[in-house]
Amino acid sequence: MAALIASLSLLGLVPNLAPGRYGLRAPALRMEGGPPKMPDFKMPEGMPKLGDLREKLPKDLPVSLDELPEQSQPWVKAYSAQSKLFFYDFAGLMLFAIVGRLTHFENVLNPFADILTALPFLLGYFAAAQPLGAYADDATSDYGKMVKTLAPAWAAGTLGGVTLRAIGKFAAPPLPFVIVTFISTFVFLAGPRAVLVFQVLASTLLPPEHTAPTAPLMCLRKRASCPTSRPSRSTSTEH
Repeated sequence: MAALIASLSLLGLVPNLAPGRYGLRAPALRMEGGPPKMPDFKMPEGMPKLGDLREKLPKDLPVSLDELPEQSQPWVKAYSAQSKLFFYDFAGLMLFAIVGRLTHFENVLNPFADILTALPFLLGYFAAAQPLGAYADDATSDYGKMVKTLAPAWAAGTLGGVTLRAIGKFAAPPLPFVIVTFISTFVFLAGPRAVLVFQVLASTLLPPEHTAPTAPLMCLRKRASCPTSRPSRSTSTEH
């Protein structure tokens, strides 16, 4: 039987012979001339080149941040004008995220994970800080102004951060977490700002001789001869 099937397959009378059936194997197919070649990709004739597009751009495009319109860079000028205050707010929220990870015994030496933890609160706070007055000119003039200008941005920013975090985790946070988050973010935002207020008040209260080097010290720095005469003091004696 096997010999009959083999002879019929060789004559082409059994074209659908399954490989390996009855101990036989179908002959391997060979393609003449090798595999087919893929056609060469060519750009359409009417498509402009990159160099032509660059030449068609207007020459008066803005090249610096100051030349950009206000609609394309909302609140960037306000943050860049008070870069020190922006750095203190950013550092405070980053410290809040690192301390939170430490309380959960997580690895704080992973900067990517630290930034990812703080990202919802950074986005929420800086989206609300400038519109709600946290970057006003007198935001750090005294402690009362600091709390008054920070409170609306802190509340809205923390609420936005908690919301973004819940959306990212697909779960609503528990109430104790929300309460601790609001208290912690206020501490980490108000603390650095209080340092700035202290610096401002100290610079205004100290007399000029405490804010600048004294004359002998300046003479020593410049290696110059210091005056030996001292101003005379007027003393009044009563007999």
